[in-house]
Amino acid sequence: MVEEKINFKRIAVGFLLIGLFGVFLFEFGYTRRQRAAKKIVQDITELSALLHAIDTTCGIVKFASQKTQIDFLVAGKLVGSEISGMHLARPEKWQGPYLDANPTMQGIEYQIVHTKDGYFITPGDGVLMPNAKRVGIDVETNYSANIPLLSKINRGFGYDDMSFVSPLDINANTMNALAEFVEEDDM
Repeated sequence: MVEEKINFKRIAVGFLLIGLFGVFLFEFGYTRRQRAAKKIVQDITELSALLHAIDTTCGIVKFASQKTQIDFLVAGKLVGSEISGMHLARPEKWQGPYLDANPTMQGIEYQIVHTKDGYFITPGDGVLMPNAKRVGIDVETNYSANIPLLSKINRGFGYDDMSFVSPLDINANTMNALAEFVEEDDM
């Protein structure tokens, strides 16, 4: 009989390589999700500041639908008081373009979602967030959605101590009063 010698060095090197490959895969996946999460938070923070500035300057009256894509920040001079579903009280004060390109995640523009709790800036419907939940499918964005609850850390719009939602601080009473005024003025 031939004795087979077990080469412990080869086995140890094999386990070491398998372990290093496992660590690489874990780190690569985690780091990629972290980068995506930070980009969403950065984009939403920037969008929140821009929309606040637009509201202060131009007076956001209302949004035409329950979900409005944020695709209007590259527009220059306005022709009327509406731009991509956003109605303005003072369109002549528009200072756009505000950005060179509208921010997107996975090629999908961010959106303003109107719920019973107010207006919120969220990633667009269809975006697969770093928490493996898809906006509009796994995480609801309809009028009855509880976005304040979903924006809590590790809920639908949360991941690793980050929230992917920002409330859009527009005074709803002012918006409603201005909307009624504009509608009366159009008659």
